[in-house]
Amino acid sequence: VNSRLQRHFTVLTTFQPTAFLITGIYTAILEKHICGFAPQVQKLLEPIVNATIDVLIGGSGILNTPCFLPSASKFHYQFNLKDIANIFQGLL
Repeated sequence: VNSRLQRHFTVLTTFQPTAFLITGIYTAILEKHICGFAPQVQKLLEPIVNATIDVLIGGSGILNTPCFLPSASKFHYQFNLKDIANIFQGLL
């Protein structure tokens, strides 16, 4: 490719979030929020985060289901960490 043409383009790379990354981020956020609640509520921290991971990237999660992959007719099906952040924002 000609360098004069190539200068008009930008290469962006992204990565698929891993379960470890999502757990680390959202455990810290939710832990700070529920520290003032009763111990019964505090015990729900790990199940909430694990359920979120299962819904997003689990065996039959949103990111692994062909019907939720973006296509020409469903270009708005873009699930990412922002969507998970919105779920946690609703919990807070």
